[in-house]
Amino acid sequence: MAQPATLACALALLLAGCAAPPDPISPAPASPAPASPGPTSPGPVPPPGGAAESPLARSYRAWGARLVAMGRLRTETDPADAPVTAAGLVRDFEQVALHTERGGPGGGPAPAPLSRWPGAIALRATGATAA
Repeated sequence: MAQPATLACALALLLAGCAAPPDPISPAPASPAPASPGPTSPGPVPPPGGAAESPLARSYRAWGARLVAMGRLRTETDPADAPVTAAGLVRDFEQVALHTERGGPGGGPAPAPLSRWPGAIALRATGATAA
């Protein structure tokens, strides 16, 4: 049985990008002004579409390009309308990783020690392939 904190993390990750889909008949919203570029990556990133790219990676890249073309995917790294701070990330991580969902006063979050899974965790992505 999965632990409540693990389920909460998984659910938060799944729902992080969820929003009600826009009306398909309405035009795409105007793009916000480009934000300042974010920090550079620590190492070189291989160009997309290389020989080593998996079919799943190609599918995600193609889908992302379609969403950007439709104005449905934001690409800025530091949007003014969704500020993210280092302190906020630390606070949110500690709240999710170091607390249970229930068990505190009034049934709210309570501090919990870190725990480990007893064995290796294996994940497998499945789904439709790129057309």
